[in-house]
Amino acid sequence: MPIVTAQIEVGTTRVLLHQTDADGCHLSIHFDVGAGSHVHIGGETVTTANGYQLDGHDIFQMSLPPTAALYAIKDSGTSTVSILAVN
Repeated sequence: MPIVTAQIEVGTTRVLLHQTDADGCHLSIHFDVGAGSHVHIGGETVTTANGYQLDGHDIFQMSLPPTAALYAIKDSGTSTVSILAVN
């Protein structure tokens, strides 16, 4: 089970956070921003209107099924999103 870490710059254009392999993975996501700024996560069609909203300073954990992809978009500005995936 390899561990994958990354820091990804997320802005107002959707970006890929992580693509799982044939085994899926457990993913931890964190970003550190001030109040009123949000990152939205979801599938390849994620927008700020339909994504799961994360607030700054949250650590969000989830399991991704095999071959799934997780994307992120920000409502304004940019933030660095840190991920840790256990594949």
